[in-house]
Amino acid sequence: MAGGVGSRLWPLSTRQSPKPLLNVGNSGSLLAQTINNLSDCDSVSIVCSRAMAKALAKEPKTTSVEFIIEPAAKNTAAAIAVAAWHIAKTDPTGEIAIVPADHYIQDTAGYRRSLSRAYATATSSNALVTLGVTPTSPHTGYGYIEVGENHKVVRFTEKPEESKAKEFLRRGNFLWNAGIFVAKVEAFQNLIKVHLPKLALAADDHTLFDSLESISFDYGVVEKAKDVRCLPLQCDWSDVGNFTSLAQTYDSDESGNQGSGRFLASSNCFVHSESAVSVVGLDNVCVIEKDGQILVVSKEHAEKVKKLSQ
Repeated sequence: MAGGVGSRLWPLSTRQSPKPLLNVGNSGSLLAQTINNLSDCDSVSIVCSRAMAKALAKEPKTTSVEFIIEPAAKNTAAAIAVAAWHIAKTDPTGEIAIVPADHYIQDTAGYRRSLSRAYATATSSNALVTLGVTPTSPHTGYGYIEVGENHKVVRFTEKPEESKAKEFLRRGNFLWNAGIFVAKVEAFQNLIKVHLPKLALAADDHTLFDSLESISFDYGVVEKAKDVRCLPLQCDWSDVGNFTSLAQTYDSDESGNQGSGRFLASSNCFVHSESAVSVVGLDNVCVIEKDGQILVVSKEHAEKVKKLSQ
């Protein structure tokens, strides 16, 4: 699923070169890595807008996948509905894994094992299965999933206050919501028919799409569904959601500096630039350059970068 541009990563990510095309680590673009991580699946498709498909086609790996085009951008519930109805035409009894196209996962084997467990659970229970990330900090930028007995989801909490996040971390039965869903094709369709009936009609008749509300799959379906299971993702994971998390994909020097810059009397700084950049006497700052566009931002305010692309 490739919907967002990745506006918190401007100027590295733009409409012409969206976040899935960003090279992270040593294995190519995030999109190429995602396709590679799913290479043991029967088939891989990318659901996105027509404009996004045009941009993503720059990635050579996309020659091996199918693009499923959304009639209109109406958030993740609509994207998943379009994909489910499209796949049902050729594989109505199959299973689908919905995964973001722009997350960073290095442990391919662990990722595939996690998906296999999710497939097995979805097949045996007919439930909707989501994969969650074991929290490493009381992060307030992620949704949390409370997990009960037999991996059944108790509740979802969207981006809590820090005090609440610390409580979730202390209790130990909460996972971060990674936006990964696995279920039978028919289960996806039935859930959408029950909870978003207008969307189900539009999935059959795309002329109805313009009148649909924009709603996420989490809000519109998952939080209302009666049987949702959550399994822990058994590998490393990063959503590369801003420059602070992008910096964490790089090795650090003894002062915590990361990236391609020269650093003097500085700590915890990050540089991403094809030009020579030197940082002197600064702490917790990101310096980003691409195609003549320069961004300097403190890590504390990394989330605010998205406003610059609006």
